[in-house]
Amino acid sequence: MFFGGDNGLNHFYPDSIKLSTFVPNIVFESFKILNNEIEVKKEYNGNVFLTRAISNILRDVQTDAERGRIYLPQEELARHGVSETAILRFEYSPPVPCLGGSRGCPGT
Repeated sequence: MFFGGDNGLNHFYPDSIKLSTFVPNIVFESFKILNNEIEVKKEYNGNVFLTRAISNILRDVQTDAERGRIYLPQEELARHGVSETAILRFEYSPPVPCLGGSRGCPGT
């Protein structure tokens, strides 16, 4: 396919496009509700919204599984067809990166 623009032609071959296996690190710099920054483990009107840093949940999947713990939302596991047993047995399959919303996953 060829595309023309102000700076000349660009081309690529659609059949040469491959799915990337790169899984980027996800970093949350802040979390806000109604434009108010929410801090980890801080109480707001009698509620604690973040009991653990969000970025640690994905980073620590293996460490948590080694300890027999899973902090990933069950609805996300189900949506991507990943079982709790698979996480605890370190049977990571292609859907696991989708739990973090990686590009190329359904719904991203």
